[in-house]
Amino acid sequence: MNHELTLENEKYAQSSAQAKDNCQRPARVFLYDTMETIGMRYGPTFRIMTELFAGPSASYGVISIPGNKAIMPM
Repeated sequence: MNHELTLENEKYAQSSAQAKDNCQRPARVFLYDTMETIGMRYGPTFRIMTELFAGPSASYGVISIPGNKAIMPM
């Protein structure tokens, strides 16, 4: 079971690295602005995408999850 998990993780790591190599055009700058034009407004708590890059047929992004205790009640 552990060997299967390792192989699966390696597959995802390779896929992620390939997407990162293929997606070189920065896209984060316009992502949230574009969403606002169609009425979707995200405040700072929900603007968690720290990196976003676009490619010809894929995208690659990094998100940062804030500490929920600091922003959510109970």
